[in-house]
Amino acid sequence: MQNMPNWDDLRIFLALRRSGTLLGAGKLLGVNHTTVARRLAALESDLTARLFDRTPDGYVPTPMGETLAPFAESMEERYFALDRQVTGQDARLDGTVRIATSDTFASTFFVPRVLGALRERHPDIDLELVSTAAAYDLPRRQADLAIRMTRPSEQSLVVRKLAALAFGVYGARAYFARRGRPRAPDDLAGHTLVGYDREATPNIGARWLEQAARGLRVPVRGDHILTVRAAAVAGEGIAVIPCFLAAGVPELERVGAPISAHDVWLVQHADLQRTPRIRAVSEVIVERFARHARVLSGEDDGYAATSSPGAARGYSRPDPSTRRRARGRSRR
Repeated sequence: MQNMPNWDDLRIFLALRRSGTLLGAGKLLGVNHTTVARRLAALESDLTARLFDRTPDGYVPTPMGETLAPFAESMEERYFALDRQVTGQDARLDGTVRIATSDTFASTFFVPRVLGALRERHPDIDLELVSTAAAYDLPRRQADLAIRMTRPSEQSLVVRKLAALAFGVYGARAYFARRGRPRAPDDLAGHTLVGYDREATPNIGARWLEQAARGLRVPVRGDHILTVRAAAVAGEGIAVIPCFLAAGVPELERVGAPISAHDVWLVQHADLQRTPRIRAVSEVIVERFARHARVLSGEDDGYAATSSPGAARGYSRPDPSTRRRARGRSRR
């Protein structure tokens, strides 16, 4: 071996091993796929060994590639451990904080209800929102904070419960006027149901509906939770959706109490929990979730989500104290 491989080339190797394609590796690293191919060729030249077999199904590690993998992963772990230690000692309240959550939660809750408070409280902190269904790797600094619907088990991660996220059975007022209203959430016989695509990643609402609607026809399905909500708003049938997505939408009414809930977690790496800018951002997130906990849990349905169809047309449910003040003024 003429030259020792450098860390940048080993990152290319690991990304390609994990993704199996040049495009996939490029997306993981934020580089062009041609850069991945060029750096891989340089690494194989330095090692005078082929690290991958090119197959119709993608790049498959050769025996030499499998031999290299644990060494590269060890270097990666040390690199990110050093990066976390350096970041953890950074006392500034500026810089960048990267937050990962799902695309739906980012657009319907985080952006309208949390982002503004973060920007107002900490204008010198730059925020990067990563909205994807994939769980970003916190130890490898793909994100500094993550909002997850399941509690991770890695010992290196610090988790904090933010709220309980409830689902409910909803239908449009027009649908109930036309077809009648179920007496209870599981009293669905004879009703048109809006379900979730069977190929989509199931949420707890989808799993509940599959049990409750067993033996019943589900003629309408969507592969995204906002599509399911849109079908319910349009009066196409009864759907199971998160309560906060229905609250404040004037067309929708819930049948009975929420039917199921799961906890929402704020997750970060233990090495970064004392970093001032990350701690500052996490504190605002915790505060804003606490403020809207009753809406997320389905206890309060007076929430007008910015992205809801009702809110888009200017609908919102006035605060009771506002109504009382208005009545007082009218009496005077």
